[in-house]
Parts: sequence; structure tokens; C-alpha cells
Amino acid sequence: METQVNLNVTYKIIKVKVLSYSVLYNEDILSGKRKPDFVFDISITNNIKFDLKTTEIIASVKVYTDSDKSELAGEIKTLNEFEVINFDEVIKKEENKINIPTNFLATIIGLSISNTRGMMIAKSTGTILENAILPILNPFDIITKISTDQINNP
Repeated sequence: METQVNLNVTYKIIKVKVLSYSVLYNEDILSGKRKPDFVFDISITNNIKFDLKTTEIIASVKVYTDSDKSELAGEIKTLNEFEVINFDEVIKKEENKINIPTNFLATIIGLSISNTRGMMIAKSTGTILENAILPILNPFDIITKISTDQINNP
């Protein structure tokens, strides 16, 4: 990823949706007999659609009830799609490398994680995930871990 100085990115969210959601039933946690120690695994994928001048952030979150990650409690996968109005100025493809301004990428990752948190809270009422609130994360820490896939070559 490359940081471009003084680049004004114009974009808007055009799609936010839950791709999949599941929660496992656990009577001990629901009844209060056992208090879970929620642990989260989060992965982010960035799909760039050159022909549509959009970029998608797919957030996948697995929630475990223990620090050993031996008991999966549930998972959610969300999609946030952004239309980049000045796409050709912002996202550059050079010799099998895609350059996206780091600040812009961090912003859309942060928005996507926040949207995922909200969708997770809304869907989890009355389940064992009701109190499993996705923590606040620094998107810059995630940037080094994401995979960038190019979809719809120019």
C-alpha cells in the first residue's frame, strides 16, 4: 500500500449487508451458569472492482467463548462496498501491484468494522453473543494483515 500526499478521495458507501451469520446454542452461557470470555478472530479482505470503480471490504469475524479458541460461539461475515468517485486518481495498478492510499484504506476498513459491530449487535439479541461486542480496533494494525484480490480486471 502506498500513501499519497494531499490526495482528496471522494467516495460513498453503496452497499452494506450480512453475507452470513450463525450462532451456536449454549445453555450454560444463556442461563448464566458460565460466563464466557469472548475472544474474536477478525479477517479483512479487500476486493477491488476496476470496471465498476468500487472497492469491497469483506469482514469475517469468529467469536469464541474461551481464550483457547476451543469453543466457537458464532460468526458473522459482512460486505461493505464503496464507490470511489475519483477512482482512477486514487487506486492505481502498476505491474501486478495495486496501490491504495493507506489513510483511505484505513478509513474504509474502520467503517466496515464499525458496521460489522452494529450488525452483530442487532442480530445477536437474545443469543449467547448478546454481550460479545466487537472491540474497537486500529485499522492501521489490520492493513498489514489483509489480502487484496483483484476482481474484474480493467
